[in-house]
Amino acid sequence: MKAGIICEYDPFHKGHDYHLAKTLQAMPSCSQNAVIAVMSGNYVQRAQPAMWDKFTRTRMALSSGVSMVLELPTLYAAATAEWFAFGGVSLLYHSHMIDALSFGMEDESHLPVLKRASSLLFPEDPAYQTLLRRYLSEPLPFAQARQRALEDLLGQALPTGPNDVLVLEYLKAIRRLEEEENTDPGWKLIPVTRKGSGHDQDVSPAEVSGPDRFLSARSVRRLSLEGQDISPYLPHGSLPYLRDKKGRSTALDKASYERFYAYLIDQLARIDAAKLSDIDEVAEGLENRLISAPLPTPSYSKFLDLIKTKRYPTSRLNRILLNITLGISRSFKNEYDFAKGPSYIRVLGVRKDQLPLLSELTHKADLPVIINPARQMKDLPDPARDLFRRELTWSRIYASLSPAVCQNELSEPLLIV
Repeated sequence: MKAGIICEYDPFHKGHDYHLAKTLQAMPSCSQNAVIAVMSGNYVQRAQPAMWDKFTRTRMALSSGVSMVLELPTLYAAATAEWFAFGGVSLLYHSHMIDALSFGMEDESHLPVLKRASSLLFPEDPAYQTLLRRYLSEPLPFAQARQRALEDLLGQALPTGPNDVLVLEYLKAIRRLEEEENTDPGWKLIPVTRKGSGHDQDVSPAEVSGPDRFLSARSVRRLSLEGQDISPYLPHGSLPYLRDKKGRSTALDKASYERFYAYLIDQLARIDAAKLSDIDEVAEGLENRLISAPLPTPSYSKFLDLIKTKRYPTSRLNRILLNITLGISRSFKNEYDFAKGPSYIRVLGVRKDQLPLLSELTHKADLPVIINPARQMKDLPDPARDLFRRELTWSRIYASLSPAVCQNELSEPLLIV
């Protein structure tokens, strides 16, 4: 049996190790079992550069027991929860490799109501559409209007924890692919109740009890930025990769994020209002607000304060600013046919004892499989080649943030751990 996990692993911590163990426990006892992770690349859903680069995180995951790691392209990895989920589910669907999808939840008992909610969202139920329009006219923000409409039809509260929101989007994506591909993948669902602090909770080590010391990825990243020891919160498989061969930390530091902010400011100084209005998610005249903002400001957070409005929550502004930095426009996404999902499958690494998965993936997948980028890029069909070239450009920007990051992605061999 093979199970898929959609993840970021920034970094691979003890909570992820627990999720992996529970996933394996839910699978029938068999030597052929495998867990395939679809992992965000160098940019993640909080719309920032990952604190650990994708190759370091792949090594952490493989050393901790993941069988194979596939890359979720930046267009999906740094998008809304809906498109993050759809990108990951689509990659797994077109790999034709998995029998089950495993995911974390605030509570496994929430799954039945989330399944019912997904049936209202795809295809959209007419009663849901009517209620949604009514609540949007009040006016309510879209997320609140959707919540109210769904709860009215479900007759009960809808779980809203960060993991539950993603699970709802996974279920909706599965339904969408079933209709578009006219095939039921028949995946078993493996929900795992989250242990320790919540997905987006930032708690101090003193607030965490128990021998396992489960701390959220957000808290681990904060401790790393503060220069504190994060090893108590990572499994043994992750520990060898906290420093490179030269003894340098593999994590981005505050200076790295300042460099990325400087790159954003440089892009804003060069772009005109017409091009800015084509940046993905820019609307309602925000381009004028961005153009007129005094530059530079002392920090990224100060810049956010300058452009923040009631219509634009911080999460959306973060995505817009990342889109500006990387040059992700609506025109490019339309040309790429973004809504159809990823157009290739990039393998970042595989465990040595699971090498047969590579040939199996190559034979089963109905998308091009990239194992050797330097050799295979020229043979990719459009638009996969265009997207992969963009991904390489974005990786070069990422590599400029820290001397510990791989500088030439094409020369990085397939990781075998």
